[in-house]
Amino acid sequence: MKERLAKLRNLMAEKGIDAIYVTSTENHLYMSGYNNPDGQLLITKNKAYVFADFRYIEAAKKACSDNYNVIMPSGRRSEYMGNLLKENEVKTIAYEDSDMTVAAFNGFKKDFEDYELVSAGGIIEKLRDIKDESEIDNIVKAQRIAEEAFDHILKFIKYDMTETEIALELEVFMRSRGAEGVSFDTICVSGTASALPHGVPRNVKLERGFLTMD
Repeated sequence: MKERLAKLRNLMAEKGIDAIYVTSTENHLYMSGYNNPDGQLLITKNKAYVFADFRYIEAAKKACSDNYNVIMPSGRRSEYMGNLLKENEVKTIAYEDSDMTVAAFNGFKKDFEDYELVSAGGIIEKLRDIKDESEIDNIVKAQRIAEEAFDHILKFIKYDMTETEIALELEVFMRSRGAEGVSFDTICVSGTASALPHGVPRNVKLERGFLTMD
């Protein structure tokens, strides 16, 4: 994470950004190493902070590296985050415009009206374009799990099973091999529904003909 922070700060310096407020789940995980769907990060020129509520605070402290200060916010965001912005002499804050709703942005703008707010412009996504060794290793592991799952499910399928049962077996098998989760809802549709590329598994027995799985 230290190397990712250094690269991000170099890009921030190029763009004249003093701090970036990270709200997207994917970028939170990428930058901190911890998956918190309701967490946020504040990364400045010299310090980095993880904001986690009471549900996630203990896990965040264990998962995040020493490069981050893990904080359980209390009170208004304009106060607890505002104090950190002042300590770090921040003037320009980047926000993730591709993640924030209009309502969230309006609240953010109201909280920090004394600062210059700028679009992050996918700055973290640009870092994510180039995979490091750990990411490549995880991609390979994920592919091997998918291959094993495919071989397994071909031997598992029987006509008296439902689409839902097969989809569930796929997910259970992948989990048992080390997968953290699925990328999207598992697709398993047969017969009259097999032409649906994003079909939802039904609680019906397999129909004769094609079977589409993803």
